[in-house]
Parts: sequence; C-alpha cells; structure tokens
Amino acid sequence: MERWMIRTLAVVTTFALAQTASAEQQTNGEHHNLSLPQTTACLNAALAVGRNGNAYSGIATAVVLDGRVVYRTGLGTVSPTSTQAVLPSTRFRFGSLVKTMTATAVLSLAGEGRIGLHDPVTALLPGFELYGEPGWSERLTAHRLLSHQGGLQDSGEIFGPRDDGALVAAFYDPALLSTVPLMVAPGTFFNYSNPNFALAGLLAEAADGKPYRHVMRQRVFKPLGMKRTTFLPSEVRSDSDFAYGVSGSKTWAPDDYDNAILRPAGFGWTTADDLAKYALFVLHGNPHVLKPRYWRAMQTRQVDTLQVLNLQGYGYGLFVEDGTTLLDRDGQHRFYAGVKMLSHGGEIEGYRAQMVMLPAQRFGYVSLVNGNGSSLVDAALTCFRVAAAETIADRLPEPSPFPSSDIQRDRFVDYVGEYREHIAAAGRAIVTLTPNGDLQVQLPDLPFAYNPILQPVRRDTFQLHTAAGSFLLTGIRGDGNQIEYLRSRVSVLFRAN
Repeated sequence: MERWMIRTLAVVTTFALAQTASAEQQTNGEHHNLSLPQTTACLNAALAVGRNGNAYSGIATAVVLDGRVVYRTGLGTVSPTSTQAVLPSTRFRFGSLVKTMTATAVLSLAGEGRIGLHDPVTALLPGFELYGEPGWSERLTAHRLLSHQGGLQDSGEIFGPRDDGALVAAFYDPALLSTVPLMVAPGTFFNYSNPNFALAGLLAEAADGKPYRHVMRQRVFKPLGMKRTTFLPSEVRSDSDFAYGVSGSKTWAPDDYDNAILRPAGFGWTTADDLAKYALFVLHGNPHVLKPRYWRAMQTRQVDTLQVLNLQGYGYGLFVEDGTTLLDRDGQHRFYAGVKMLSHGGEIEGYRAQMVMLPAQRFGYVSLVNGNGSSLVDAALTCFRVAAAETIADRLPEPSPFPSSDIQRDRFVDYVGEYREHIAAAGRAIVTLTPNGDLQVQLPDLPFAYNPILQPVRRDTFQLHTAAGSFLLTGIRGDGNQIEYLRSRVSVLFRAN
C-alpha cells in the first residue's frame, strides 16, 4: 500500500509540475517565432480577397505548437478606410468563442463544489422557470446547458442593456422569458442555442456572488494572462488598438452595440495573443484554472450533434470531432480518421473568429477577422490547414478515404407526415415525397419565401433555403425508423401523426 501511495504521489507531483510549467509559459507569453511562409502567403492571399471584395480589412492570427506560441501576426488595417495596422494585440469581437470560456468558469466553480453539474438550476436560482411543458424546467442542469442540451430556443439581439445586473433581471423577466421558451425537454438531444450559455453565465454569477464579467476575469482571464480580453466597449475605446467591424457597407465602432444579457454566449473582445494563451490552456491544461478532471471533461464528447454522421460531438463549450480534413505535404485535402479536433467559431455583426486545436499533435490555431456576412471571410479562416501542413504534417497518420455523406434516399419516406411545435415560431410542417423522390416541405406559418425542396447534405441532415438565409434541418429518429423530430436552431417540430 505504501509503495502504491508513493508511486501515485510521484505521478501526481510530476503532472502538477508539468501543468505549472505550462501555466508559466502561457502567462509569460513565451514566443518562439517560426516564419511559416506558406501560412503567411495564405493569409496575405485571403486578405487581398477580403479587401477586394470589401468584406474585411484585417486579420490577426497565432499558431501554438508544443506548448508555445510559434507564430503571431497581424495583417491589413483596422478598418477599410484606415491606415492603422492590425497587430496581434489588436482587439476584435470574438462572438461565440466566449462560450468556451464561460464553460471554463462554470467548470471551475463545479470543481470547488459551488455548482453541481447535474443538479437542477433551481438549486442556485430559486423559483426559476422557463416557458414549456410542465416539469421541463426542472430538467435544466449546468451539464445540459454547457453541452447545448438545454432545449432553449435560439435567439439574441445585438442591441440590449449594458449594465451588470441585466443578466439576472432578464431571466426573471416574464417578457424576455417568453422569447426563449423550451422547445423540447432538456436532455433530449443537442441543439445549439445562445440562451443555453447566457443561463450558464447566470449560474456562474449566482455561484460566485459577483457579476459575470468579474467571474470571468478572476477565474479565466487573469490566471491565463489574458490582459486584453474584456466585455466592456469602454475599455476597448480606452486605447486605439482595436478593429472596427465590417458588415457589407456598414462599419461598426466598439460602442455601436452591446448586450450584457448575452455576454456569456457571444459578446466580448479579445486579441490573437490572448486567444493563443487560451488555446494553450485547452491543449495542456492549467491547474490554477481547472482541475484536471474538469479540463478533460471539457474536451470530451458529451453529446452527438447528429449533424456530421457520427463524427462530431460537443463537449463543454467545444466541438469535438473524431476525424478532420487537413492538407498533406503536397497540398492536397486528405481526411485523417481518428485525429481528434477541438474547435469553436464565433460570428457577430462585423466580426468572425476561429479556434482549432489538434491535441495529439500539440497544435493550435486562432484567427480573428473584422468582417462577417460574406462567404469571402471563409478564405481567411481556412488557412489553419496550411499552418497545420507546415508544422505537423509528419505527426499525422496515414490519410483515410473521405467518409461518405451516407444520403439514404430510400429512407426519405420515414419523413413523410405532419409536424407541429409547442411554440409559435415556425408552427407546423407538412413533409411529402415528390414524384422524383425528393423531400418537399410545406411551412404554412413561415412569414417569408422558401424553397420547398429539402437539399440533402448528409444522412438525416438537410438544408432549407429561405429568403432569410439557409438553415440546417436535422431529422431525429426514434427507436424505430420513423422521424420523431425536425430540428433547427430556432425550431423543434414534433411528429403529429
């Protein structure tokens, strides 16, 4: 027994020292710059595309490898009409990437016993209840919120209150709660929704006894050395090193919009340098932020998204994929089965953000762009594959055949029928088969035009093209073959016949 204890203590001590050393590297911002000419060329080409298309004017990027920042750059200017250069220290809005950090804070509180991941939220929020079927609110837990299994309808406005008390006020305000009803019983399946994380942020406030932004500063930003990450436009305005947002012909200044209710889901400012520090934390851990158990849980699949065959899941604030497409040494796209990828993106008016990590290869990539609403922005976000090819190509296994989309047209008949929802967003849907064997949907309550033919993307996942944009529609099967639910981010429809 004594020998076993000695060996255990030795392992724990070694792990703790390694974690502490990693934490010190992150906090000190230790850089060992590589030139990465191909990555730089990719980013420059993307910038030219964006500027020529008036889609964005600046990019900030960093690459981490083996526990260090090895590449950091800023390209372009802070606005289309400015000559001020973008730097790795330039602040951008980073949208839904905030969710990963909110999850970190909640898990930190769970590690201290202040939040029970599987306890009803009412343990911390007495009297709290959302609109839905009787008993549904009691099924809400931190675990389900952080893994997007809360069942809350997705919603969110860029204009809202800016005071620290707005978050708690909102979730006890019947007028606001009517806009975020429960579409389905919590825990039924994954459904991405911003209010899941807004409510998780409120749990952090209640457990820590301070406003959300102070919880984040004390539990995430400060211990990781993220000195330029903030939620306040006034702090961004306090210096000149920030990027204006670009949405078509519209340019957004820092204080043009804000919404304190949705800070935990997508309202914040950061830099490429700070995101690199956070990526190092995800890759290597930091005991000053999260106990190892919760750090591992964060990046472990908690639920299948049911959107990318069986390859994609969601952990706590992170997408977890069991295979990824990268470039080989010859610049060809290859699929690498079993190469775990952790990622999250962010998009908000005027900005896009991306964070991608390959834990086994000890590689991470972060990028910030001051543009959204244009497919041209995608060019700036795909350079992570070039960076991976330039740094870790020799660490990858042999490529595998690309997975089939597995579109099963012979099973489209399983969809035929009428569907209704418990709330009045899209109301109802009638699905039929056309003579050509396509799925056709009628949405009598949808207030704008749409293409009734559902476009198959992969098994049980379709695109619905409407005048308001394209949406993913996923069929959720029950115990048999029949489709029981039609799921989108803003609506869940139950089979009615």
